Amino acid sequence: MRREDAIRLGWAGIGVSKLAQLEKDKITQEELDRIRKGIKPGDHVTWMVYTFPKEYLGGSRYPVVRRRLTVTGCYRHLVTAVSKTGRNYSMTYVEMAMERRQKRGKSAGK
Repeated sequence: MRREDAIRLGWAGIGVSKLAQLEKDKITQEELDRIRKGIKPGDHVTWMVYTFPKEYLGGSRYPVVRRRLTVTGCYRHLVTAVSKTGRNYSMTYVEMAMERRQKRGKSAGK
């Protein structure tokens, strides 16, 4: 593989120590099962969701806010929820695990 292709694909600069850290930090099936069993329709959850304000004229990123949602459905790979205003949101179990890790990492550092 050419060096330009490796850089484009993000493979350059990953050494043995970084690979070991990635292997240690990977999301396991047990963690996903724990999340899947812990959430049911009717539960209230707080998710970080993208907002689309009318005055926002563009750019590459939308603002992210915390919203309290009610779970409407739990499926094999994702959870659907609705806000008080009636807007529907969905999140996969992997995204939920990543969000939980971010919250845990920030609270552990304080």
